[in-house]
Amino acid sequence: MTIAFDGKKAARNRAGLGNYSRFVITTLARRFPDVRFDVYVSRRADTELL
Repeated sequence: MTIAFDGKKAARNRAGLGNYSRFVITTLARRFPDVRFDVYVSRRADTELL
């Protein structure tokens, strides 16, 4: 199974929704290692925080 996330908030916001988004994505990925989690961002430069 693959689950996709819109990573705009996770990639661009250093606080608030960005922190929460990164927490949810990493927690789910650790909890369900057999599931593929894809995070989509609009630009390659947006991956710094991911």
